[in-house]
Amino acid sequence: MAPQFDVLRIIEGFGLAGYWTWEFGADRQIWSPGLRNLLGLPEPDGAPDYDRFLRLVHPEDRGRLDTPIRVRAGTLGQHRFRIIRPDGTLRIVESRGEVLHHSDGRPRAAVGVVLDVTDREQALRAVRFHAARERALAVSGGVFGFAALHGEVMDLPEWRALTGLTRPTIDQGWGRPGEPEGTGALPPPVAAAIAARRPYRYSFTTRLPAGETARFYECGAPVPGEDRGGGGGWAGILVRCPAADGGEHGKEAEGLIGGREIRAARALLAWTLSDLAEASGLSLSTIRRMEEESDAASLRSRRAVLTALRGAGVVFSLVDGTAMAVALAR
Repeated sequence: MAPQFDVLRIIEGFGLAGYWTWEFGADRQIWSPGLRNLLGLPEPDGAPDYDRFLRLVHPEDRGRLDTPIRVRAGTLGQHRFRIIRPDGTLRIVESRGEVLHHSDGRPRAAVGVVLDVTDREQALRAVRFHAARERALAVSGGVFGFAALHGEVMDLPEWRALTGLTRPTIDQGWGRPGEPEGTGALPPPVAAAIAARRPYRYSFTTRLPAGETARFYECGAPVPGEDRGGGGGWAGILVRCPAADGGEHGKEAEGLIGGREIRAARALLAWTLSDLAEASGLSLSTIRRMEEESDAASLRSRRAVLTALRGAGVVFSLVDGTAMAVALAR
């Protein structure tokens, strides 16, 4: 057996390819075993026939293929279409052929190859669907998914468009693509969760290209199995928060956050007094006095505590203009 036929046999062994030939003078056609297998035809199953091949093509795609008359006349192109096997299975295939000519230019034969591209097409369809969904969530809902797997960072085109960040910047800080305003430091409990590969959540404020600021809530979790081999995979979501902390009622709402609300926020986070003191950069006694409302806290200390709590995902919302609700962003 010639080496080229050994190569063809190996390729057809994958079950995703087959070839055919058609000698016009003798009107003799040959279908390779790989093509019969791809078409779902038993062997032997009668003489190969181009018309029979066309009958296996999905009715909606049949008009795109070259007719037998056109093939004999020397026209044979490249096509992607669906076939329906005798058992009802639908596959997506791609065909490419060539017409061979006599020395006087008359067509004498045609040869072609058929490839099963079903898995590739389905994968591309899934990618397109995922991209469309990501765009819709980002544009309509301010929701951005992110992932870092096998050492590679998922591109975030919608996030880049919103924040003006470059791809290299996101690559360097994928878990926190919008650097928090100020020092950019993560709250200690959040940093500890990331170091220990535990799920985390917090919120941060970033400055947008037009100069305004926006608050985002971030939730991330390690991807199971990705921590083996030293890679460390993560996936999560970024959600743009409504402007509940600012706005026309922002200062009024701030004044309603007292010791009870701070204790509730700390309980939601399962933080100790020491955790809040560390996250806010204040002393333990200051935090205790603030929660007990035994002493008027300075504006700076108050802001430090609220910034730490909000940075960990706590949302303070004014209800009916008189009460303060405390919740975790989700």
